[in-house]
Amino acid sequence: MSADDGGSPLEAAAIGASGALLGAAVGLPFGVGVPAAIVAGANGAVCGWRRVYDWRTPKGAAAFALDSTWALPMTAAGLFANAVGAFARGGFVAELSHRANRQVYQRGFQPRRGFVITLGNVISGAGDTTKPRRARLITDHEDVHVWQARTLGPLYPLVYVGWMAAAGAVGVAAWATRHREASLGKVVETYAYYLNPLEWWAYSRDDHWPPSGKVPGIGWKHPAADRSRRAAERDGQASGSIADQDRSSDDHSRSKSASTSSENPNRLRWLYSQRCRLMSTPSRSRRPLTDVFHAASWRSDNESSSGASAKSSRSRSCARNSILPSDTSA
Repeated sequence: MSADDGGSPLEAAAIGASGALLGAAVGLPFGVGVPAAIVAGANGAVCGWRRVYDWRTPKGAAAFALDSTWALPMTAAGLFANAVGAFARGGFVAELSHRANRQVYQRGFQPRRGFVITLGNVISGAGDTTKPRRARLITDHEDVHVWQARTLGPLYPLVYVGWMAAAGAVGVAAWATRHREASLGKVVETYAYYLNPLEWWAYSRDDHWPPSGKVPGIGWKHPAADRSRRAAERDGQASGSIADQDRSSDDHSRSKSASTSSENPNRLRWLYSQRCRLMSTPSRSRRPLTDVFHAASWRSDNESSSGASAKSSRSRSCARNSILPSDTSA
């Protein structure tokens, strides 16, 4: 591969030397300074040539530091996967590797056909990544395993393989006592592989739980992480809260308006005078206050009615109000 193919000799040299120094510093106290320096330096050179680490973010620097120190055993496994991928059919997938803190091969090291495998920061068996589902399998599922290996470091293979061995034995016993309706292989695979907490997390992160290969009714019922659903619920609750506040504000405004119009005599007198002016009814300044309240009641009735009924109600109200005690005595 040449620089014209996308390689970066300068970054390869710089990251390779830096990785070797980090690896030696970590390995020397345990008497493995030279092997650690070789593994970390080789990983840094390959990843630097391919421009794998994203130096624009703290995440990229953390990935390089972990690969060169705490996660060195998994980095060594990744170098093995790199060597196999260099000679296997299906090449390096630069589109999913460039500045993504991982290395992806279309085929490479693939012990089980149809399954993707992650060793250290190397993902093998990606397949046709032009298909959205395969690309998402790499970015959302296998990338979780890459970071699990970096975080757990030398504990990662112990946790993963240890679970498979212990849970596989439990699966055999479960098949013999409770799950004879399914095949032995499927039950053991469900316990040993699908119920592995590291796989459960990855499948959940991929929004693919439960997977199709898992025997129904066994193990975890719900995803380990369902952030999209929780985010939708939070958004819904926030929208509902805003709507409730708006409705409360509207109700408060209407209540305040009604209270103002019913408790302020001057306001009621003004409304009554306006009604009389519109209906050509004489307005008298000394009419009883009960008539003023009757005007407010008429206004409320007028707003809730429509059509001919409103006109007839208005005519009757005006007719009643025009016959006041002083007019009758006259």
